[in-house]
Amino acid sequence: MTPLCDVLRLIEYTFKINGHPIYTALGINQKNYSAWRTGRRKKASIETYEKFREKLGIDLYQSQQKGEIVIVNRQAYESCGENFQLLPKKRNKSRSIP
Repeated sequence: MTPLCDVLRLIEYTFKINGHPIYTALGINQKNYSAWRTGRRKKASIETYEKFREKLGIDLYQSQQKGEIVIVNRQAYESCGENFQLLPKKRNKSRSIP
């Protein structure tokens, strides 16, 4: 079984985004998402798996089983992909020295 952190990174890579749009769209706490993404927490709740299925069209459990993104609702998946691309890109917060 593929670790949850690897599947989350694959989703981010596929959509060319960081985790912020994902956990915001799903209504998930940033600290929880970060813990899953970094591997500090290995498992998510059933409710979280359901949110991925309903809102992103991705079956997270099957994705872990197969090691690839398993799309169960193509319309939701494509809609999220389009919406994610419309989001402004995060700017680098580094400050230049005058």
